[in-house]
Amino acid sequence: MSEIVKQFTSGSVVIEWRPDLCEHSSFCFRLLPEVFNPRVNPWIQPENASTEQLIQVVRQCPSGSLRIQGDADPSKRTQPQDQAEGVPAAGNAENESASQPLTNVKVNVVGGGPLEVRGEVTIQEPGGAERRSQRVINLCRCGHSKTKPYCDLSHLEYPGWDLE
Repeated sequence: MSEIVKQFTSGSVVIEWRPDLCEHSSFCFRLLPEVFNPRVNPWIQPENASTEQLIQVVRQCPSGSLRIQGDADPSKRTQPQDQAEGVPAAGNAENESASQPLTNVKVNVVGGGPLEVRGEVTIQEPGGAERRSQRVINLCRCGHSKTKPYCDLSHLEYPGWDLE
């Protein structure tokens, strides 16, 4: 099966969207709603922002489903300014076998935000469906997300929730 890649251009930059990778966390929509709006068609309208704004928001896409064409260097991806230092994720001993090598996974607790999981992980959802991420996945900590277990930025509506 071939990967679906949709392209949207502003003239100076081409945004690529890979719908199969999208977590629908709404980071792009909340950060730049004049460009990323799922209520209109096409839902990505890059002509409504500067090249710098587009690059900044696309590089923050937690799933990696949004990319700037030709920007394949993952080291250019930006990270939230308030995130804590990462710690290695603990494995699940009952699901691990000695023949499976552990991958380099980091879990960052973002102050006032989600758990940012970097690395190759598989999330098993209720009902048995599995979601695999090889880059970054953001998991809800506040309990208010409408896309649990994934973060949809609902924590922004509840300042101070993580101080309780």
